[in-house]
Amino acid sequence: HTDGINSAEFSRDGARILTGSSDLTARIWNAQTGKELISLDGPSRIFAASFNADGSRILTQSEDRQVRIRDSQDGAEILVFGDGAYSASYSTDNARVVTGRRDGTARIWNAQTGEEIVRLEGHTDRIYTVSFSRDGSRVVTGSGDNTARIWDAQTGAEVARLEGHENPIFCAAFSRDGSRVVTGSSDDTARIWIVTDDYTTYLQSRIRARTPLCLPADFRQDTLLEEP
Repeated sequence: HTDGINSAEFSRDGARILTGSSDLTARIWNAQTGKELISLDGPSRIFAASFNADGSRILTQSEDRQVRIRDSQDGAEILVFGDGAYSASYSTDNARVVTGRRDGTARIWNAQTGEEIVRLEGHTDRIYTVSFSRDGSRVVTGSGDNTARIWDAQTGAEVARLEGHENPIFCAAFSRDGSRVVTGSSDDTARIWIVTDDYTTYLQSRIRARTPLCLPADFRQDTLLEEP
């Protein structure tokens, strides 16, 4: 890359790494040797890039606020959709993509056709982060309105609201079993929330880290973060 890297992740099997950069490219690398396997040109700076669950497709979200799905082997562009997207993420079954927008709405799309399936409405500022639960039944979003919200992925209904951060939330993710959510904010904290079966939520722990911006927060396996 010839400019800053905004996104980096492993494929699920650990064999490849995908990076997205302000040099207008996404690149796939051999995780063992570091050799570049393929470079994918974009029309603008790429802010997020991720593999789908089986590694056959990659999703990029770029400065032009479009989402692009490409073949991970030859880089062929398969689909462009999601005009206005600030964030995007695959469901684990590869069937859907969720995007977050500047207007405070999130939208779920058919990953094969680009057709909008359902709209999630309620945030009062742009949505910086979106993520499905592992079973695909819920979506968590984080916004410039300082809240994270949990949604029913089928109906679009808001089922829980996570309040307490003092600044915008730039990253949020479910634990593998869906019982917890981690959020990270520019207020220098990450927070872990318990989500019960009836969608009652409460704060489990708060982690303070003095960083100007929040890099992607996520759970790894069944790791439980504890406040020092």
